[in-house]
Amino acid sequence: MYHRAVSRVPAVDQAGLLAGIVSQADVPSIFSRADEEIRREVTDRVIRPGLQMHPERLRLSVRDGIVTLSGRPETDQAGQDIIEAVWHIEGVVAVRDELDPADEDNRHHTATPGNASR
Repeated sequence: MYHRAVSRVPAVDQAGLLAGIVSQADVPSIFSRADEEIRREVTDRVIRPGLQMHPERLRLSVRDGIVTLSGRPETDQAGQDIIEAVWHIEGVVAVRDELDPADEDNRHHTATPGNASR
């Protein structure tokens, strides 16, 4: 469920007929982790060692298991990697990606006159 960002799954009976929908809210024991614990793990296990990025480069908040990331990662790929890794932290029920694009000045310097997009 984490990898595919699935928050709800159908529940079927023995005949294969829809019996209901199970959501993350229906399984609170899996997602009952303190926000500060989640924040600390994202900072200590994802941002610092995994991506060699100083945590002050990004702003991170956690409320009710919802992680919001904003700021500017060093590269767009680093931003995508952070979002993906955060989904795998126990207790995370959603990730809000409010990251800015990576250094746009570098993009302008690498564009050639024939392919400049701006």
